[in-house]
Amino acid sequence: MLSTLRKYIVAMGGELRLVVEFLNRPPLTLVGISEIEESEEVAI
Repeated sequence: MLSTLRKYIVAMGGELRLVVEFLNRPPLTLVGISEIEESEEVAI
């Protein structure tokens, strides 16, 4: 889960960023996605 990974990274003094890259478009950084509660997560 991203929320668990985020907690580990923050505990080590880092920051988790999720970047999506599409052809012919600039990178898109998803903000706040790792802060979604596990009960709210939806499988895609």
